[in-house]
Amino acid sequence: MLAFTRARKRSASALDAPSTPVKAQRSMAPIVDNAEFHDGLAAVSPPVTPIKGTPVRVDPVIKVRVMRSCAFCARLSEASGRIARAIVVLWEAFLGWTSAWTDVGVRDRTQSVYRYIDKKTYLDWGLTSDWLVEGPRKRRSIGGEGSETPEAKSAEASPIKKAKTETPGEEENAASEGYGEMTEGSIERLLQLLQELSTADLDSPLPLRTPVKGQPAWASNGLDLCEESSFVDIGSGYGKVVFHAALSAKVSKSLGIEYVPSRATKALEVQADLLDGSRAFMTEDSVELMSPPRCVLEQGDATTYGAFKFSHIYMYDRVFNEKTIELLAKQLNKSKFKVMVTYQRVELWKRLGLRNVAHVHSFTMRTTGGQNFKAYILVKET
Repeated sequence: MLAFTRARKRSASALDAPSTPVKAQRSMAPIVDNAEFHDGLAAVSPPVTPIKGTPVRVDPVIKVRVMRSCAFCARLSEASGRIARAIVVLWEAFLGWTSAWTDVGVRDRTQSVYRYIDKKTYLDWGLTSDWLVEGPRKRRSIGGEGSETPEAKSAEASPIKKAKTETPGEEENAASEGYGEMTEGSIERLLQLLQELSTADLDSPLPLRTPVKGQPAWASNGLDLCEESSFVDIGSGYGKVVFHAALSAKVSKSLGIEYVPSRATKALEVQADLLDGSRAFMTEDSVELMSPPRCVLEQGDATTYGAFKFSHIYMYDRVFNEKTIELLAKQLNKSKFKVMVTYQRVELWKRLGLRNVAHVHSFTMRTTGGQNFKAYILVKET
C-alpha cells in the first residue's frame, strides 16, 4: 500500500512539470537567409540589457550582418586597389607608347640617313686612301715589314699621281687616314649615354665641379649632351655621326672635320642631297637640324685646327698613329671641352701630352665590319 501511494505521488508531480526545459523556452530570433539580408527584409531582434558581470551575447543576426559588411568592405577595397593599379599601368603604358613613338620617329629618320649614305658611298669606301692625298706611301702590310701595299704599287705605276712624296727627314704627316665606321645602334647608345652622363651609372665618379648659385649641382657641370651643347667629330668621314648628333641630341652645332678630300667632298654631296627636299624621311625638322650653320662639314687637318670650341668631342682615333694623337693632344690642351669620346686609353693620351682629363666610363662599340672595340669617355678636369 505504501509503495502504491509513492507511485501515485511521482505520477502527479510529473504531470505538473512543464513539458520543455526552461532554457528551451527562451525566445530566439529567426535566422535569415542571404536573400532576406541583402533585400533588407530581416527583422532585428530587440536589444537585451545584459546583467552586470555577465558576458554580452551578440545577436546572431547582427553578428552575421557585421561579418558580411566587413567582408564586403574588404572586397570593395581590394577591387578599388586593383582598379587604381590598372589605371596607373595603363597611364604609364600610354606615356611609354607616346615616348617610344617619338623615339622611333627619330630613330627611323636616323636609320634612313645611314642607309642613304651607305648607298651613296659604298663604292667609295675604303680602309685607306693615301694615294688620294699625298701620293703612295710605303706602308707595312700583312706580307711583311717594309713591303708595299698593292694600292701603293698600283699608284706608283699609274701616271696620275701626286708629285709630293715622303722624303727622308721629312716630318711624318700629322693625319692618319685609316677609316672605320660604327653601327647606327652603337652611336645611338653612345649619344643616349652622353645625354644622361651626369646621372648615369659610370665606372668612375665624375670630377667635382663648383656648383652655380641657384642651380642644382648636376646642372652646373654641363656634361650632359643637350640642345645647348656643341659637338665635333674629328675624322668625320661621310658625316654619319655628325648627322646623328644633330638629329638625335638636337645640339646647337654639329661639326665634322675630315682630312681626306674625297670623303669630305662626298659627305658634302650627301648632305646636299638630303636637304633638297626630295626624300620623304627628311621632315622639315630634320632638314632644319641638318642644315648649315647648325650642321657643318669641313675638310681640313684637325691637328692644325686650333682650340676646339665645343663641349663634346668625338673621334674614332683607333686608326690614328701616335704622331697624330700627340698633335691632337696639343690642340685639346688649349680647348675648353667638357667630354671627349675616344678609342684610345687615357694612359696613352697622357703619355702623349694630354692633360687635365679623367676617365669615367668605357663600353663596347661595334663596327660595320662586325668588330667590337672599347670606347672611353674622358671628362675635362677643372
